Amino acid sequence: MALALAEAGASIVVCSRRIEVCGKVVKEIEVLGRQALALALHVTDPVSVRQGVDKDISHFGKIEILVNSSGTASESPANEMSLEQWKEMIDTNVTGTFLMCQAVGRHMIENQYGKIILPLDIKVLTQNL
Repeated sequence: MALALAEAGASIVVCSRRIEVCGKVVKEIEVLGRQALALALHVTDPVSVRQGVDKDISHFGKIEILVNSSGTASESPANEMSLEQWKEMIDTNVTGTFLMCQAVGRHMIENQYGKIILPLDIKVLTQNL
């Protein structure tokens, strides 16, 4: 998604808990001649989310599109999944999505423009059934 948006002319911020993953994507975007920024960000932590959004705005001036694709899945089938695994999935997939949409959405409302894309991964939804 990041590469497709870069190919269409967008500047990109790539966020993940694993900054090394972000760096690889940033390099690919820069090869396309677009600006990109890598940020370490934990979507389950409101402070990390706010700091990441602030860094993005500080670097690029505004956020016009959020592709909110953070997510995790358990390797265990649902009938074997521990409560801790379930809570981690819910915290990342639901609370993390909410926190990112809320933080970026506030900026978009202030600027009276923005698009939020929530890619739906059917595999993640069905793999543990």
